[in-house]
Amino acid sequence: GPLPYVDNTIPGLGSYSYNIYSKLDGKSSYNRVTTNAVTAGGAIDLPYTESFTDDNAFSLMTRFYTGGTRDWGRKYDGYAFIWGNGADAWMVLPPMDFEAGQLYEVRFTNWNESNCGSRTMEVRLGTDATAEALTTVVYSEESVNTAREVKTAHFSVETTGRYFVAFRAYNLSDSKDAYLDEISIKASNNVPETVADLAVTAADDNSLNVTVAFTLPTKDVTGNELATIERTLVTRGDDFIVYDQADQPAGNTI
Repeated sequence: GPLPYVDNTIPGLGSYSYNIYSKLDGKSSYNRVTTNAVTAGGAIDLPYTESFTDDNAFSLMTRFYTGGTRDWGRKYDGYAFIWGNGADAWMVLPPMDFEAGQLYEVRFTNWNESNCGSRTMEVRLGTDATAEALTTVVYSEESVNTAREVKTAHFSVETTGRYFVAFRAYNLSDSKDAYLDEISIKASNNVPETVADLAVTAADDNSLNVTVAFTLPTKDVTGNELATIERTLVTRGDDFIVYDQADQPAGNTI
């Protein structure tokens, strides 16, 4: 048939490679040639999650570096890592379809090896799996925490279409590891930011009292100022309501 050959039988999004044999007088060559693996077949469904539980975690991702000599790797304990002084490593997630005007949430867990120097963790958005196309910064923070911390950011797109979300670790000032785990991306609603100054204190006199104090947010997750918080709800455990108040001023301390 005509070359190049076009495979129009792939079943869906996946990582595909091809083995090529040649024949003469009805006999196949013993030494096959195997192509590199390519990701093809559309976009991955939302919600998306990745916890790096096995060696296939990177099969639908694109990894590259624009500084240093190392790609993101996987620890056998089940999380991603990068190390190396001067590293600038990118981990691009599988393609995803986003709708214009819809708010999306990206959530992940990040921490670092003990006694680490400064380094920067970013989440970027773009229309291709390249550093040149991943121009929108969704999240950026100097990351020096050595305990696991859950980080959250929100974003939206102006045009409905196919996009790529990437995690970038760079400005590593030493050879200590940076770690990443429990990635999730999903459609979200516009909600207030989380409360601040949270403190829980048991009564000194051993009475059956616990004081829960916090400060209500002043902005929603997209950065817009809020005048009031529509409802404030505190539960003990999952469902026992201990406080329920409507229409409180944003920034109010409780």
